[in-house]
Amino acid sequence: MTSYNRKHFIEDAINSVLLSSFKNIELYGQCYSTISNLRNDFRLVLNRLNLNPFNWFGCWVQKLVRGINLKVVLPEKSVDFELLNYSNFNKNQPFVLIIKATK
Repeated sequence: MTSYNRKHFIEDAINSVLLSSFKNIELYGQCYSTISNLRNDFRLVLNRLNLNPFNWFGCWVQKLVRGINLKVVLPEKSVDFELLNYSNFNKNQPFVLIIKATK
């Protein structure tokens, strides 16, 4: 299953490839934390409000009159992500796979 230059592996396949060169292999995954899921829901609502043309006009007036530039609504922070060991993957599947291998 190749999509662009990405391949989907399972743990056994990764271990079989890496065990020829490394002794100890640990799999970790970066995924969204629980608080991040809530922040993502808020972010969707706030972004929908920001797409309102009246809001655009208000922001333009504030920029013109007061010199205020509005920043990104609810930017991502480090608390939005967590690292989980492979054994702790459940419904919260990682979007980044981290392999720690030692010789």
